[in-house]
Amino acid sequence: FSHENAVLCGFRDYGNPFEYVPCPSCIDPLFDETYDLQYETVILEHENLPLNPPTGEKLPKKKNTRELCSFEEIFRFIGEADSVITNTYHGAYWSMLLNKKVIVYKPWASKFHTFKHTPSFANEQNYLQKIATARNMTPGYLQECREINEDFYGKITNCLGRDA
Repeated sequence: FSHENAVLCGFRDYGNPFEYVPCPSCIDPLFDETYDLQYETVILEHENLPLNPPTGEKLPKKKNTRELCSFEEIFRFIGEADSVITNTYHGAYWSMLLNKKVIVYKPWASKFHTFKHTPSFANEQNYLQKIATARNMTPGYLQECREINEDFYGKITNCLGRDA
């Protein structure tokens, strides 16, 4: 990518030929809250793609949409769970930042495969096994993402001739 007006180019997709800059939602102070464990496993589903486990079990579920839940509600829901089954990019990302066991159910876009730390992927046949064997994400991922974003912000402000 080059453009006469582009000085910096950052992408949230890890492994691309440009600078890796994860979604800046990691800066939100809600990630610094302490959440008490309330659920073993929850489902955070895409607003337009229902996520229904094939065995029909009734797990606590929320849709990842601001029209139905505030960020506070979504983060608390994730924070109170040990494992999160999701089919949303941000549901997976936020769960990883909160160091949860993350299972992406039937990943439907390439963006699920471009996280720096890969979550577990599941489908109808293997999702129970994936829940049982999922591991917590990399400790320190939240701080890593924040540092990358702060560094990129510094580069932007430097390009604009301002102090960060």
